[in-house]
Amino acid sequence: MGYVKGQHLGTIVGENTAGANGNIVTVRLPGRYSFVFTGLKVTNHDGSQHYMKGVQPDITVHKTIRGIREGRDEQLAKAIEICK
Repeated sequence: MGYVKGQHLGTIVGENTAGANGNIVTVRLPGRYSFVFTGLKVTNHDGSQHYMKGVQPDITVHKTIRGIREGRDEQLAKAIEICK
């Protein structure tokens, strides 16, 4: 989605992406302990923060419990609406 947004390839409809990207580093410690962290700073194409924010949609549409229960996809419906 970062390329779609950064290169203006289309309108993004829905919710922001997870905001997790890049490689991970695992550090093993004595006693069979270890910890993992992101070892690469990733930014959006415009240089803005990506981590924990992700790619923001152009049109925000949230899924709802009601829509799921009724078998509707509000995000897809909005995307189709703006294409007409």
